[in-house]
Amino acid sequence: KYSPTSSRQYFAGVGAFGDYDFNQFLSAEAEARFVNFHNFQGVYEDTYLGGVRFHWDQWRTVPFVKVLFGPGTFRFPPAFGRTGVFPTLETGVGFDYRLTPRVKVRAEAIYQVWFGFDPYPTQSSGTLNPEGIDVGISYGIR
Repeated sequence: KYSPTSSRQYFAGVGAFGDYDFNQFLSAEAEARFVNFHNFQGVYEDTYLGGVRFHWDQWRTVPFVKVLFGPGTFRFPPAFGRTGVFPTLETGVGFDYRLTPRVKVRAEAIYQVWFGFDPYPTQSSGTLNPEGIDVGISYGIR
């Protein structure tokens, strides 16, 4: 479930992520998210983000917070006739639940800030603040 604006129109999408653990508390994370299902008037968002994730291993449950940064692509409704790419900051909080040594279920809430968001290029730019909930399964390969 994902809301790209304060209008509370919810979109859905798919994504992928990868983590590299430096130690028991710090990881690098990269993710790609494609929010383009159940869209409104052809609007969609794609993000390609990377950053850090702080986590605490607690037996099967691994709570975490993360901060990621990268480009976000926004396709405006056809009446606007364009697509924009904006610097995007994402913060998130969630947990991984370990089902097996390699398989985990992840649930997280995220909040994004899209800087320089300008639906009307002739006016001053502002920000877009999408928020959402992600749920998925991961598989460890090391």
